[in-house]
Amino acid sequence: MNILRHSLDLFINVLSWLIIIRGILSFIIDDYYNPIFKIIYQLTEPIIAPFRNLVSRLRIDTGMIDISPLLAIIFLSLIRSII
Repeated sequence: MNILRHSLDLFINVLSWLIIIRGILSFIIDDYYNPIFKIIYQLTEPIIAPFRNLVSRLRIDTGMIDISPLLAIIFLSLIRSII
């Protein structure tokens, strides 16, 4: 059980960092077909997309800033604290 908890914690940590890196790269990389950005996008989009849909359905207007990555990280932290 301890190994499972540790593995899940590591997975959540890596995913959180990938979301942060994606946010930073979105300011640096103009070419979204860049292989590094493409891999990070494919790994993080399944986590971020539901929060983007939620923000859209709730009609939360944040202007040019996408808060869905922040919500995804908060959710992952919540999951980590529950487990």
